[in-house]
Amino acid sequence: MTPEEYLKDRVEDQIVWYDSKSRSNKMWFIILQIATLVASASVPVFAIFSSDMWARVTVAILGSATAITTGIVSLYKFREHWIDYRTTAESLKHEKYTYQTGTGPYVGDGAFSDLVERVEALVSQENTAWQQRLKTQKKEGKKHG
Repeated sequence: MTPEEYLKDRVEDQIVWYDSKSRSNKMWFIILQIATLVASASVPVFAIFSSDMWARVTVAILGSATAITTGIVSLYKFREHWIDYRTTAESLKHEKYTYQTGTGPYVGDGAFSDLVERVEALVSQENTAWQQRLKTQKKEGKKHG
């Protein structure tokens, strides 16, 4: 595999993947946090009219929506994934650009093999962290189930 093929087929592909996942997790985190904020802030307003049946139903729905959106954010860890994926994408970009400019650890012979080792270490590190999060979630699920 040539350095150009590796940069295109592996590095750029991983940058695009992590960037996309980061943006998606950021979007879901913000949407659900705004929904939680709006729903929870609305409860006291509707509670003022709690003698009215629809106000009581609205308070119940808003309270449930707050619990559900908070639970979803906690369960799927959108904020944590957003930050982890963004960090990995930016680290991969850094490696790509320092390699392309022949700076940092990419001076002289062996620059391409150094790039491969560093990029694969970054991807492996993220994969290991992901697997660890899954194991932790399974253990927590068994404790509560």
